[in-house]
Amino acid sequence: MLNKLSLTGKIALVTGGSRSIGAEIVKKLAAHGATVAFTYHASQKKAEELVKEIEFYGGQGLAIKADAGNPEMVIHAVAEVARKFNKIDILVNNAGISHLGSLEAVTIADFERLVAVNITGVFLTTRESLKHMGKGGRIINIGSTMVNYSGFSGASIYILTKGAITGFSKGLVRELGSKGITINTIHPGPTNS
Repeated sequence: MLNKLSLTGKIALVTGGSRSIGAEIVKKLAAHGATVAFTYHASQKKAEELVKEIEFYGGQGLAIKADAGNPEMVIHAVAEVARKFNKIDILVNNAGISHLGSLEAVTIADFERLVAVNITGVFLTTRESLKHMGKGGRIINIGSTMVNYSGFSGASIYILTKGAITGFSKGLVRELGSKGITINTIHPGPTNS
């Protein structure tokens, strides 16, 4: 079924799109015809290579440097996509970080950084994207299987932030469903990223 999906004419924004799961999402959206903008934090070379790969296969890509934990950069990134393409049809909130270690060892700075990237970044990207998204829009939030199935010692703060995304998605379904916007959360398991 996915092989027949056409996203021609659709504009997608993927946060954290230059590597790992994000890069694969970007490639798949582009392969199905979407114009794909994506953010990256530190992987500029990978971001540039990904844009070249998309363009090599006839697609259009845009890489935007933005730290998902920096509100000004997030707002600027969404505004740049809207300015260049006039709309956002698909948002994939993929950017995220983890912190592994005992709860006693987690500093306030560690905690605040996880919340800034994994929660505030998702909230802001979604809020700003909705200004440019109409009926038929799609929001896909990337969670974690650890929220529901397989948490492990040392990951409690990460699980806390990903659990917030699950709750956020459920709330958005109620808030945006009547506007014709679909919200889903995907919970991948651990990856080698």
